[in-house]
Amino acid sequence: MKTAVIIFIVLLTAGFVGYLRGGDSFHLARILPFCGGFKPGFYDVAAIILLLMIPWGLYRLRMRDKEPEE
Repeated sequence: MKTAVIIFIVLLTAGFVGYLRGGDSFHLARILPFCGGFKPGFYDVAAIILLLMIPWGLYRLRMRDKEPEE
């Protein structure tokens, strides 16, 4: 249940950021690493690291829910 709440909060935040941008649109693929149309740099490497951290974080949340409470 905690995982669902966290995912909901992230989606709500993303929607709020989209609202603040005032309707400006861009192709969704431009946010992916190495797809922004610019020379690859530090931020592309950081984005890959963050994408790899998502499954790890979800795994840790799942394992924390399964641990018995003391």
